[in-house]
Formats: sequence, structure tokens, C-alpha cells
Amino acid sequence: MFIAEIGLNHRGNYQLALEYVDSLLATKVDAITLQVREPGFYVNEHNHSELTLAEYEDIKQRINDSKKLFGLAICDLRLSLYPDPDFVKILSKDLDNLEFINEISKNITDKPMFLSTGLSSFDSIDNALNVISSNRTMEGVKLIHTRLSSCPSEVNLKAIESMRERFGNVIAFGNHCKNTNVMYAACSYEPTDYYFYVKHRIDNKVYFPWQKDSNHPDDLHAVYLDLVEQVCDNLIDLRSSLGSGQKKQTLNNIKGQR
Repeated sequence: MFIAEIGLNHRGNYQLALEYVDSLLATKVDAITLQVREPGFYVNEHNHSELTLAEYEDIKQRINDSKKLFGLAICDLRLSLYPDPDFVKILSKDLDNLEFINEISKNITDKPMFLSTGLSSFDSIDNALNVISSNRTMEGVKLIHTRLSSCPSEVNLKAIESMRERFGNVIAFGNHCKNTNVMYAACSYEPTDYYFYVKHRIDNKVYFPWQKDSNHPDDLHAVYLDLVEQVCDNLIDLRSSLGSGQKKQTLNNIKGQR
């Protein structure tokens, strides 16, 4: 799946959130996620970043009506307050919070769960998976390899391979590098899914009606909305270029070459 993360880039502006959603619904993304932070998060600088429960519900309906999946990156144990998601994502900051993971996995027993692993060790991942396995089947549980990084050399894409060897073919990739081309390099490791944040453009041109909302909580590593379709097309092409891995004699159909 290609999963576009709005996160909190809507800044609590419902009209802005709808513009994000409607733009993404016109692309090849398979799913769209919003982020729900813990109650104490929405104070001070973040006091205007929260959507209402009715607004979450309407956004979910719009996404599902377009035959795409609605996901929640959830940090709030009061999961039942929110619209029923098609899947959930656990942020890397909560991977070691086993009490939190225990409660969430008790309530999400029949839907996919993604765990963002960030800087976590294999031991931390094992501990989280052990808690989840005590509450539900492990079918549909996936790990996201992601590293918040300013340069590609810090992303450690080879970890996708070592994680697959240890945990099985359940490794997705989440881009948190400001060079978003890292997603294309990740193709060669064949992650199950691709997560990437999205943002609107801020410049002097009239682009979208929310120009004045210039702050993106997820900024440098996010893809501009008008480039999302191109990113999806490139990922599709690059994945298909990997081929079968078998080397055999074939005919060259390029005129003038043998």
C-alpha cells in the first residue's frame, strides 16, 4: 500500500484537512492517515491542532466512500471515541510503552496494526510484539522501518533486510528523511508498504486557499500534495523494474541493437 500521512499538518483546520483529503483521493494512494495525539498534547503551541470527533468521522466517511482506507496514528487510549479505523499505526515514541501497546492491541484484534520502529532495538521490537501476540493474532501486524534523519546516510535501509530475516515479510518503510528520494532507494528492499507524510505548498503564488497556514508539524520529510501522484507512479515503476531475479536469454526488441 501507499499510505499518505496527513498527520497534524492540517493544524486543526477542518477546511484544510478536507482539502488535503480531497487532493489525496484523486491520487493512487491506497490509504490516508490522521494523527491522534494524547490529550495532554493539545496545549500551548498545539492548542489549535485538534479536530473534533465529528470532523474525524466525516473525513473517514469521505475516504471510505472513495474506496480508500482510513488509518489513525493513535496515541490516545480512548480509541473508542474516534471513528472506527481500517488500520492503526503506533508511533515510534510509544514502542517501549508496553502498557499502551497492551491496551491498544486489546481493542484492535481484527484489523491491521503498524508499529513504527524508529531508533528501537530488536529487543524493544520483540517486547512489543510479545505483548501484542498475547492479545490477538499476529496476522496483519507489521513493522515500519523509519529513521528521522537529515541525510540519506542515516536512514539505514539495509535494516529492512535484517528486520525481514528476524521478523518475517512484515516490514514496511516510512520516510522521515528530508531527501524524499530515499523512498525510491527503499524499493530495492521491497517493503510491504510505503508511508510518507504530505504537506501543502507555502510560497508567494496563489496555490490553495490555506496559504496563510504556513506551519507543518511534519515538514522537511513530507511530500508536496501536487507531487504525490508522481511519487506513486515512480514507486510503481521502480518496483516493477526489480523483475523476477532470474537471468535468462531473451530477445532484444530495441531496433538497431542486438
